[in-house]
Amino acid sequence: MKNFILLLFLFSSVKAQELNLYSLINESYSINKGDYSTINNKKLIFIEPKNISFFKTDIKEKYSFEIISLKNEEDFKNFLKCRNDNTFLFDIIIDNIYESSLVVTLKIMSTDYRMYSEGSFPFFIFEDERKVLLKYNSKSKKWIFSKIIEISDEPNI
Repeated sequence: MKNFILLLFLFSSVKAQELNLYSLINESYSINKGDYSTINNKKLIFIEPKNISFFKTDIKEKYSFEIISLKNEEDFKNFLKCRNDNTFLFDIIIDNIYESSLVVTLKIMSTDYRMYSEGSFPFFIFEDERKVLLKYNSKSKKWIFSKIIEISDEPNI
């Protein structure tokens, strides 16, 4: 909780910071050639977090994947209703905040309407999880991918 409050202060007090999700995902999955198949030709659904607006999904170049940004969980559920196949959900979790750097966990999970809405809780299938280090570029006011810290073969419980 302390990290979340610090994060809100950090990003609400400094204007014009951004983290381009296309660039982050592309660089995080391009280092190892086999990893790129995780995102290649996929539509990744990203539910925008409340009160954090520095995530950007603007496209300035062509990528082999697409990010579909949704406002909330209800929009996600409605999106799932219209799909007949698995939908890939992308999530970013800020783990640690350091001076001019962030450690974030990138998660990709899949689900469909039946798995998500039936039962007592939404069900997701683990696809990929990795921790990456981001560095802040004060000139461009952007968070930039630095390196992969860890790639998980199994979901963390």
